[in-house]
Amino acid sequence: MSIDNVFRIAVLVFCCALFSAAQQEGVKHVPIQRTSAASAQEMFTTYCAVCHGKDAKGDGPAASAL
Repeated sequence: MSIDNVFRIAVLVFCCALFSAAQQEGVKHVPIQRTSAASAQEMFTTYCAVCHGKDAKGDGPAASAL
């Protein structure tokens, strides 16, 4: 294997590690809260608004991680 190929592989591995680390930040894992099935608004706020946003426009706090 030539020096050029070793260098290219090293750069590729570094970039993959950097990209992987960048994707893991920003999502806070919390237990799911149980909600009443009789309240659609409560269910949306608990289960959907994290990604979709409170106005359902896709601007929730976890949307950038998807």
